[in-house]
Amino acid sequence: MSDGEAMKLYEKSNNRYYFLLHELLAKAQEPNGLLEKDIKSMVSERGFFADNIKFEKALLNKHSDSANNLEVLELRGSKYYSKLSHAPTKITLTSLEKQWLKTLLEDPRTKLFLSCETLEQLKELLRDVSPLYNPQNQVAQNMRNNGDPYEDPNYVRKFKIILRAIQEKQLINVENKILNGNTLTGVMMPHRLEYSIKDDVFRVCGAVEDARTQEYIVKAMRISRLSNVSIAGPAYEQSFSELMKARAMATAVVEIRNVRNGYERFLNLFSNYPREAKYDEKTKTLIISIDYHTFDHSAVAISILAMGTIVKVLEPASLREEVIKRLRDQIDHNNNCIL
Repeated sequence: MSDGEAMKLYEKSNNRYYFLLHELLAKAQEPNGLLEKDIKSMVSERGFFADNIKFEKALLNKHSDSANNLEVLELRGSKYYSKLSHAPTKITLTSLEKQWLKTLLEDPRTKLFLSCETLEQLKELLRDVSPLYNPQNQVAQNMRNNGDPYEDPNYVRKFKIILRAIQEKQLINVENKILNGNTLTGVMMPHRLEYSIKDDVFRVCGAVEDARTQEYIVKAMRISRLSNVSIAGPAYEQSFSELMKARAMATAVVEIRNVRNGYERFLNLFSNYPREAKYDEKTKTLIISIDYHTFDHSAVAISILAMGTIVKVLEPASLREEVIKRLRDQIDHNNNCIL
């Protein structure tokens, strides 16, 4: 397998659209069928924004190049029906997948996303399955040892409230501890949870209302530093959340050489950022686009520097200049230490 083919394994859209197609075909069986608006709604809700239009056209056989149409649905009257003579085969887990799932359930981070009832049901279903390995036997490299207290009851309580607020599109009251010991309070519109594999922490990213200007500023707050969290309500408009996201995002494009497992190390280091990867056959390098919040500008620069000489920043110029400045500052610091 070439490097270019191997990188397709990192395409998160592959699995997402496979399961979405499976569900659509099951619902489009005779005699039910699906309206076009229902199909578009499912794709919009379950797919990836950047790929939804392309997938939707291929699914509805409306692609400009007919060779790219999936030809699995046919339009009869006002509804689309599956061309399959039977319902899609039920997806069952292999023994290896069950072992992997059992291993994940022993990770305290996984338990944060599941209800007590779901955890008990999964434990019962997998009671005779052995985990792939004991997570406690793992030794993490390049990870800080002061991560979040995932099993602390108060931390779990705060995490569950934030998760519920994101799912139900609710506002939350937050009390945030800052470095000088003071506590800031405010109302946040939570957008998503982000995990940093390097710091081993969860952060909630969202829009916080500025008490002075009454405007919303996008911030990320480490959950363990929030002294208290509560639901503020009422539900907010999704369109406003997306607007805030668009106003506070930037995209970095970098080129990576696969030296000392460079691809794997980079993708692990930036696992908490949305990204797209393309392999350049001519230069034998990986070109990765990373979407990040503008307040993470310095953190992205520092992470890029940690990768060493195998990474080149192509754009934006502001990020490239930040990396260069930090390199020069470090060189000057080292020279002064020698003198």
